[in-house]
Amino acid sequence: MDLRERPDLLINFYTGKCSYEEYLMVMEWLSDPVNEAAADRIMKDHWALISGIAMDTGYDQEGVLNKIKAVQAEEVKAEGNEQSEISVSEPAAKVVKMSPKWWYAVAASLIFIFISIGVVQFISPDQIQTLAVTTHRGEQRTIVLPDSSVVTLNVNSELTFPEEFETPERIVYLKGEAFFKVNANPKRPFIVKAGGLDVTAHGTEFNVNFSDKNKVIVGLMEGKVLVKDGFDQQINMKPNDKIAYSDKTQKFTTSNIDELTDAWRNNILVINQLPFKQAVEKIADWYNVDIEIKGKPSTKWLVRASFKGNDITKSLESLSFLYGIRYHKNKDKIIIEI
Repeated sequence: MDLRERPDLLINFYTGKCSYEEYLMVMEWLSDPVNEAAADRIMKDHWALISGIAMDTGYDQEGVLNKIKAVQAEEVKAEGNEQSEISVSEPAAKVVKMSPKWWYAVAASLIFIFISIGVVQFISPDQIQTLAVTTHRGEQRTIVLPDSSVVTLNVNSELTFPEEFETPERIVYLKGEAFFKVNANPKRPFIVKAGGLDVTAHGTEFNVNFSDKNKVIVGLMEGKVLVKDGFDQQINMKPNDKIAYSDKTQKFTTSNIDELTDAWRNNILVINQLPFKQAVEKIADWYNVDIEIKGKPSTKWLVRASFKGNDITKSLESLSFLYGIRYHKNKDKIIIEI
């Protein structure tokens, strides 16, 4: 699992609320060197989201870092023993360069240690709470954020955000697809984090599609937006611009928005060059039905279509006409036969 799609797991990990299975999942992801850059960005963003501490508050970040390094060095020395003992008050003289796995493991451990002595009160439960709003199959939902910005979620989507925007930046996290109407505030940028992208706005309207875990698509209707990836590449968007970002290639492609960019808000399902199986899955999600495919569709079947309304029959009839498939209903399930 790509944890860039599950910021809630990282929040649970850092605040000590994750299950043992979630802990193992997070540690496995953080141990992969490929995820180092993404992990650094995610940790920084979540630290800011949870803490609300500005860089100029006088908080002794360097002191905390030194303690983390000291604990990590002790762990390295003790590796191979059946039991090891960690002492924060008496750090080891040897400082070892930390891998991502060590950094996050030790940082998470120190959070619990420092809570007891009042160093990191910012993650206590009575302060900033993180909320997550989720939609399921066949469901769309509109949310009013604490700053009065309005977000409409498409099906199978999730938006994570703080109960109150108390940090200099208004940061939210998106999985799936959403349309944003951002309340203007030039002094406090609004940032949507989706996949490997930061979409920064002050007051504008735009659509973000992160339904494909390897691609993020942003369409701008009004205002200005800055889109930036984790490799210091950035694009300034103007109205009617659309960009697509590939997580695999770390490249942007640009085009213009069209009537299909946010057609889902007008109850139109858009399928854009998807393999047959993925297209059927999208149809099932949109109409909230179970569909089973019997047989193996050709890898050459790429579906490009749009369907308006709440009747699945038109979608199935189109697939039948284009690919010669047959379908029938069996209790609460639709069977497609290739």
